[in-house]
Amino acid sequence: LCGSRKFPLKEPFVELVKGSLNTFLNAMTFPDKTMYPVASRNAADFKNLMDVYLDAVFFPNMIKDKQVLMQEGWHYHLDSADDELTYRGVVYNEMKGVFSSPDSQMERHVMDALFPDTTYGVESGGNPDDIPNLTQEGFAAFHAKYYHPSNSYIFLYGDMDIDQNLAFIDGEYLSQFQAQTIDSAIGRQACPGSQVQTFPYGIATGEKTDHKTLHSLTYVIDDALDPTVAMAFKVLTYVLLQSPAAPLKKALVDAGLGKDISGDFQDGLLQPLWGISVNGSDPDKQDKILPIVRDVLSNMVRDGLDKTLLTGALNRTEFILREADFVGRPKGLIYGIRCMDTWLYDMDPLAALSYEGSLDVLRRGIDNGYFEGLIQKYILDNPYYALVSLVPEPGLTERHDKALADKLAAYKASLSKEEIDAIVADSQALQKRQATPDSPEALETIPTLTRDDLEKKADTIAMEQQDVGGVPVCYVPDETNGITYVNAYFDLHGLTREEISYVYLLSDLVGDMDTTDHTYGDIASLIDLYTGGIDYSVSAFSNRTDNKDYMPVFRFKAKGLTQNLDKLVDLLKEISLHTVFTNKDRLVELVEETKAGWDMDAFRRGHTIVMHRVLSYVSPVEAFCDAGELSYYEFITDVASRIHTDAEAIGAKLAAVMKKIFTRSALTLEVTASRDDWQTAKDTVSSWITALPQGEKPQGLCDFGLSRKNEGIMTSGTVQY
Repeated sequence: LCGSRKFPLKEPFVELVKGSLNTFLNAMTFPDKTMYPVASRNAADFKNLMDVYLDAVFFPNMIKDKQVLMQEGWHYHLDSADDELTYRGVVYNEMKGVFSSPDSQMERHVMDALFPDTTYGVESGGNPDDIPNLTQEGFAAFHAKYYHPSNSYIFLYGDMDIDQNLAFIDGEYLSQFQAQTIDSAIGRQACPGSQVQTFPYGIATGEKTDHKTLHSLTYVIDDALDPTVAMAFKVLTYVLLQSPAAPLKKALVDAGLGKDISGDFQDGLLQPLWGISVNGSDPDKQDKILPIVRDVLSNMVRDGLDKTLLTGALNRTEFILREADFVGRPKGLIYGIRCMDTWLYDMDPLAALSYEGSLDVLRRGIDNGYFEGLIQKYILDNPYYALVSLVPEPGLTERHDKALADKLAAYKASLSKEEIDAIVADSQALQKRQATPDSPEALETIPTLTRDDLEKKADTIAMEQQDVGGVPVCYVPDETNGITYVNAYFDLHGLTREEISYVYLLSDLVGDMDTTDHTYGDIASLIDLYTGGIDYSVSAFSNRTDNKDYMPVFRFKAKGLTQNLDKLVDLLKEISLHTVFTNKDRLVELVEETKAGWDMDAFRRGHTIVMHRVLSYVSPVEAFCDAGELSYYEFITDVASRIHTDAEAIGAKLAAVMKKIFTRSALTLEVTASRDDWQTAKDTVSSWITALPQGEKPQGLCDFGLSRKNEGIMTSGTVQY
């Protein structure tokens, strides 16, 4: 992406986006493929994007310009002959960041154990220790072999002139190549036998090692390229490990094996994977994981899976498939990725998009033992698995960094003066290139839209505000395929600094605790059976005319078929008014799980944490957001340290905050539904409104005491934010 035959700029895409209406523009590396998707709702823009991208893929400057690999991959760097020799490079540093994350290291060890002889056993993004072995000649040769139209899959989606677009792709690109036979088949790994392995990962010197071990038990599901088997494993993963009522997760937690248990089914591979992750654990728990998993699953096969859990999980899956809401990402992009889940392995690309037949099989499977049969065949009788543990080792990162520095120092000592001068010259030449603007002639090659290419009428969203029971309700009419969407915003004015921390904690716990009428497991089942999901979050909206003012809110985000809206609203009513925090074991479990999740995820979110933290020095709204970022990590760490002794007091504070904020006077509702469904929706949500206590209109914003600081946050990572 650093310039090409027709677009000889250093970074064509940086310039392209300045005159583009693209809705997606990026590249994605997978273990066995790289995808270059673009999307736009404007036909002229779409053609521009295709042109710049196809030229970048098939005719890149990197083939002949070694400075591209130096900048994007790696190079030896010296500003002067007396300096310390270092490695530099964009991807080199990106992958150092990736490999600083324990869960990324875990994934690498698991794949290496399961696939020692195929492409999946090596790191597609590049192991930082191996990246400096890549030469310009090897780089160019790899491109020449694999980045050829004969080895490509081209996917088009949308309301377009298909003949015109195919003629453009062929005329400008495909017709300039001769067809070749390219051996890029992905090898199928023969089972190497069950693997049990342990590896260290680095934490800071002096940091405690308790409860920082990670375990992963991963099975290869060889037949899961079949879309029905794949869908079944997604349902099983939710039932066994992801739902709040998940029995396998509960068994592992109750056995004290870890603080944070999760599961994942990974398709998009020739040999898909089903895995269990146990975080917040210790090394001596490794040999206890497999017996518990086998015992729980054997009992389920013998006695049958909970049909209510299966039905709820299948309803949830069907809702997601029919809604086809990809959270802001273009639908065609996701469909293209899904097609590759079968197409790349010489199967029907549309098989991955069909789901009606699979749903029918799985619905019948609830009663005919289909799911129990899958567990027996692919888990209990399957020798193809790896149990891998990562154990924290203080100072490991520092020792690795010192070994690398010593290696580079020894290499520099072996160089002649002429060789050192050459590295200095190359380093300075690259810096000069990076600092030199593109020429006007090069900039003019980038296509931009004209005013004539633009629609003169802007899209608008119709909104109608009404009063329902004294609560402002914003109604958005839309065609929603029989789904009603409800967003409830509770005003968070009037809270103290401590209460704000508990509100963020409440958003992590509410919906996963008991109520006065149901256990948390029952609540989870009801949500899966009758809704498309209920999410809880805390956020703040800036006031565009007053930078000291903002609107902090607690949001319920819920959706369901209009025919089930009464059950959805009953659940919202029960969760907001009747959640209790008296189940100490559950409260301890959720707090420790939240803390363990932050331990794993904080470094990967370093850029977000730092952004909110530095803006919190000068912005009240960002100070509020930081209360849910680094400040929340500090808060949840403190809560987790005393939850076993202070659970009753912590539960009481959560209950008090919930009672304070979930009132009618603090509520604003937004409902999206079809015109035909609006009256039903209005009548149904009014029952929640009338059930809420009136409360007092919240007043006043928390004073965070803004002050400019200089802070450093120490981590064991090798990349800084």
